[in-house]
Amino acid sequence: MDRRLAVLPLLAAAAAVFACGGPLPHVGGELLATVRPGTPDSAKASSAGATHAPRPHRARGDTLVGAALSVHTEDGVEFALAVENPGKHRVELSFPDGRTKEFVVYDAAGHEVWRWSRGRLFTQNMQTKMLASGDSVVYAERWAAPAPGRYTVVAQLRSANYPIVKQSAFVVPATPATGAVAQLAAH
Repeated sequence: MDRRLAVLPLLAAAAAVFACGGPLPHVGGELLATVRPGTPDSAKASSAGATHAPRPHRARGDTLVGAALSVHTEDGVEFALAVENPGKHRVELSFPDGRTKEFVVYDAAGHEVWRWSRGRLFTQNMQTKMLASGDSVVYAERWAAPAPGRYTVVAQLRSANYPIVKQSAFVVPATPATGAVAQLAAH
């Protein structure tokens, strides 16, 4: 077989991967979509700096973006990923499509039990969000009907130039706690 013809299947496979959205985004060598609590990947994500307190994320130069994840339980569970620009210059967050954030909930055994984007459709247009110096934006969503138990949420800002992943463990009580924050540990 001609060696030039042997390359054709590889080129076709590469074209198909990139036509379907390309490879998954990476942060510190880890695939953003595969971080599961209770696995070696989650330990790596934790040691890579996925903390609850705002932690700056560098894209290039000295430009920083901070983020914090909060979890509130009251008639369901509300997740809020607050992203801020503490720097002196404005920041432009670039998104490859209409899905700017993702919230995924895992049970105590590490099984996915809820994903915000499941069953939703998103535009395929690139988007940008400008944050002036000192500005912030909050990406919040609600998980309406969780069963009582211990869970971990992994929140992701799907920015191409400032990707952020945060995770936090929380408890859904057997009886709803009015206005209570049931957060155990944030990573």
